[in-house]
Amino acid sequence: MAPRVRRRAAVLRELPCKGQGAMQAYTVAAKEEGNSGWAPIRIFVSTEDLKKDGQWKWRKKRYCENAGEQCTNYLGYEATCTATDVLSEEKKALYEKTIIPMAVKLHAERLLVKPVVDKIIVPNVAGGPCQHFKIPITHKT
Repeated sequence: MAPRVRRRAAVLRELPCKGQGAMQAYTVAAKEEGNSGWAPIRIFVSTEDLKKDGQWKWRKKRYCENAGEQCTNYLGYEATCTATDVLSEEKKALYEKTIIPMAVKLHAERLLVKPVVDKIIVPNVAGGPCQHFKIPITHKT
């Protein structure tokens, strides 16, 4: 009889989808022989756009500070701010300290990649999806 080999496995709860019942799905990922080199993805998040001095791009306000003012959203559309649209200091703190770190953790736990040694540099591409965000200069060189 062959000896039993214990393999490490990661059990991940899948994200709930709209309209899904209370039943939850789980995915089990086990390391297989010959499949080494995979690791959780490394994610860097910049919150430069949430800073007061970083919100102006192309001389257009990027988020709401007061109800009734005009703002250009990240899809490039003009919008009139309502009271619920205002990005208060409390909402900024919630994004920076809770929502974004939890989202990074959730994705890092679920996305396995073959890591590269160097940083991945974001190229300057006019008209690409990154044009709407302030990319730190260290990510462009």
